[in-house]
Amino acid sequence: MGRRKAGELMTIDERKSEILRVLNEDSTVRAGELAARFGVSEDTVRRDLRSLADAGLIRRVYGGAVAPAQTSQIFADRLQESVAAKSGIAKAAASLIRPGQTISLDSGTTVASLAACLPSDVPLTVFTHSLPAAMALVEKPLIDVVVLGGKLLAKSAAMVGPEVVAGYARCRADLCFLGVTSVDPEAGITVYDYENAEVKRAMMASAQKLVVLAAADKLGTSAPFVVGPTTSIDWLVTDAGRDSLHVEELEARGVEVITV
Repeated sequence: MGRRKAGELMTIDERKSEILRVLNEDSTVRAGELAARFGVSEDTVRRDLRSLADAGLIRRVYGGAVAPAQTSQIFADRLQESVAAKSGIAKAAASLIRPGQTISLDSGTTVASLAACLPSDVPLTVFTHSLPAAMALVEKPLIDVVVLGGKLLAKSAAMVGPEVVAGYARCRADLCFLGVTSVDPEAGITVYDYENAEVKRAMMASAQKLVVLAAADKLGTSAPFVVGPTTSIDWLVTDAGRDSLHVEELEARGVEVITV
């Protein structure tokens, strides 16, 4: 590329290349900072980010972008990812449960880990639309399991659809354990799948208290479909450190954060 004249703006392709270069170095980019760097409007930068996200080169988050998550679409493969972190989050979440309670368990690998670590000698009633969570409870005789049926969503190994939503509307849980794609103080709890969002909202509405399980890399990010505001979270269980800016922001909004 030839030498740029003073005051000459980058082309679209040049801006995109620079965004990817910065992202490779810093792991995150902010729309406002990029706009200032390029001498263009934030709307222009957002269009660039949207184009890069559509190409799968970045993952858009609230206010900017991060590198795309390297996550398998196969549920069994995801069970083998970040096993120690998921186990720590699951055990901390399980400590919130009391004998005799009724709980609802969401889909996702971290919640499946929670189901697996529930004690066999504690009586509970569990509502779930997650097949892996239900199977993890098969050999725990003191736990009564109610599986809500619907259309199978293969990538999450769980049921979705109006039947599941209606099923949760007929249930009442003491605690709802939610697995999420993203948690951001401004954007709230968000996910990538519309049907998943519908089910999660129904779960939240049917429970007295909400427990969100989220790995550190899910904090400060956002996805297209809103489940609810962060003010609806009673406990957030995460492997992010106490010094995490995202943890501090969520605590400032009244969320009780449990770190592992």
